[in-house]
Amino acid sequence: MTALLVFCMVAAALAAHLYLTRQRQRAAARARTAVRFVEAAPSSEPAADLAFHPGHTWVQKHDERLASIGVSALAANFIGELGSIEAPAEGAKLDADQRACTLVAKNGRRLRLPMPIGGKVLAVNDELVRDPALVQRRPYDKGWILRVRPSHAEEAATALAAPAIAQRWFDEARAAVSARLSPIPASVAFDGGEWVPAFGERLDDEEWNELRRKLFAPRAPASVGSDSVQGG
Repeated sequence: MTALLVFCMVAAALAAHLYLTRQRQRAAARARTAVRFVEAAPSSEPAADLAFHPGHTWVQKHDERLASIGVSALAANFIGELGSIEAPAEGAKLDADQRACTLVAKNGRRLRLPMPIGGKVLAVNDELVRDPALVQRRPYDKGWILRVRPSHAEEAATALAAPAIAQRWFDEARAAVSARLSPIPASVAFDGGEWVPAFGERLDDEEWNELRRKLFAPRAPASVGSDSVQGG
């Protein structure tokens, strides 16, 4: 009788484990294949439903249980020649403002970027392992970094900005880069309103670090509400 009871308990535990494993696999597969993206225009402008964190990351909410997270075109190209992207592992549970990813340049520079919302990591964009520069070419759609199941998304939303508000931050960044590079032409960093791919490579270490502190320091998202891969 005891042996039968033990057998039943083991069988039940195995069945529960298999069920949970399949559920996790289904969630991860769904996260990887989410398709409700508005394809970026040739100008690489973000879609209207993206919301930006002051630390130059963005979130696009697909539904209550799935959102994509990526980085701004400024951050993606400020790093310079991108060597790899360090991201949390699938299953990691992160709060808003914790590390979403670290961009690692071929010259060793590192740019740590924050989570715009809290959530559980369902998938990491494995295309970026093979082609890290995809995040520079297509930062607002195909270059997504993480797919997450949001937690407390509505609470975090007050700290995020619509693209129209975030554009002010990017305009400030253009002014700061232009001033730092003067008298070098501004086209070194951006051309026709677009950031030059990997423009950070043109900056020496002193310039790069000075601008990193200026552009990526924490900031208060004032007036936000008014307008509203490699593991590592």
